[in-house]
Amino acid sequence: MHRDARPTSVLVLAILNLILGGMGLIAFICGGVMLALLAVWIPTLPKAPGQPTQPGFFDPYQYVQARVPSYYAVTGAAMGVSLIGQAILVVSGIGLLKMRRWARTVSILFASVSVFMTLVGLPYMIAVVNPVMAEYYSELAKGQGMAMYSMFSDPIMLSVMNIFGSLVGLIYPVTQLIILNRPRIKAAFVPAALPADLSHPNKEGMDAGADTTDERMREGRAGQYE
Repeated sequence: MHRDARPTSVLVLAILNLILGGMGLIAFICGGVMLALLAVWIPTLPKAPGQPTQPGFFDPYQYVQARVPSYYAVTGAAMGVSLIGQAILVVSGIGLLKMRRWARTVSILFASVSVFMTLVGLPYMIAVVNPVMAEYYSELAKGQGMAMYSMFSDPIMLSVMNIFGSLVGLIYPVTQLIILNRPRIKAAFVPAALPADLSHPNKEGMDAGADTTDERMREGRAGQYE
């Protein structure tokens, strides 16, 4: 298959890369700004008399970090990789539209890293983070007017949420790996080989010159030029 012949599946992946990567970058930027505003604004809200003090936005994460020292480092690394991944999606989407071989390689690398991060991060959340997070909400639910937080005090429920989110997150990278590793798709990114008789740019002219010389030599032997 010629490199310029773009398979429909590659076109779909390219468009999805651009859409998902662009949306991911926008979500990171807007989410970061929103978190910063909430961190500043929520503590300034007036409290009605007798109203229980609501936990701060970052209180659960600080609670987990105090008991799991690796939590901030692992979470920060995961967020950093995810942010870079969104940018890679956009760049590779542009490359896939142009059928660039590097775009296929980058897309496969991104998908592989995404699958690896998910498969490593899920056990970490289930075995290390969720029990501590459930403990925090269990203690919080004991306070007056805080019963609503009891729904987060079950580590099994938190784990189910993590598993569901991970399965959803695996759909696109696994789809990328399957499509981009199909033989027909791999062949589409390889430049078509030149025909054997055109492998040398001057071969036709050289052959024509050789034929002419041979013909003249034959005519000379026949005595037509003497």
